[in-house]
Amino acid sequence: MHITVKNLNFLYSQKQVICDLSFDVLSGELLLILGRNGSGKTTLIKCILGLLPVNPNSIFIDDVDITSKKYVADVGYISQKDEFNFEFPITGKELIQFAKTNKNSPYTVMDVAKRLGITDIINQNINTLSGGQLQKVFIGRVLINDPSLLVFDEPTVGIDSTSVVHFYQIIEELLKDGKTIILVTHEPSLALPLKPKILTLNENGEYKKQRYEEYLAERGDDIV
Repeated sequence: MHITVKNLNFLYSQKQVICDLSFDVLSGELLLILGRNGSGKTTLIKCILGLLPVNPNSIFIDDVDITSKKYVADVGYISQKDEFNFEFPITGKELIQFAKTNKNSPYTVMDVAKRLGITDIINQNINTLSGGQLQKVFIGRVLINDPSLLVFDEPTVGIDSTSVVHFYQIIEELLKDGKTIILVTHEPSLALPLKPKILTLNENGEYKKQRYEEYLAERGDDIV
């Protein structure tokens, strides 16, 4: 799935959050969106997902304007965890199964659970799971529909270091499958070996586009 953003602008209460932003992400690529709190990271992904209104001819997915009637979503979105009610009495298996809307997806709940390494906890109530286990269930909830585009908003917040490493292993596998991935994060280090494109936003609505080599050179790191 190919994403093109052209001269995108977005205002909240007359404040310019996104200013004349243009970039693209090709099929099978990883885009990291970086920036401080309040720089518009979540706003941008919500624009791409059609959750916030944008002007026509500003965002295209596979060359189709997302404001057009021809646009059909093929997207998996994992929002920040604090947007979910963890007290809801449901198992991991049920949460994944109830999320399946794509009848053409070849995957079953157990297919997804095996891939994510959660077959041993899939029947537990979600409020008994650790942060890392929950994150894998949320990823399974997305993968069950076999989307072409995956969007993650701060997916590693609040999970242990082992789970963070496993998360990026999953991302690497998905990229090999040809998935297009957008990842909002405050800590890009573990993603750099995956050779992402990097988009950095600031509080003034400005942005910087970089290849991972440029980002590393700016930080003074070695090429991964």
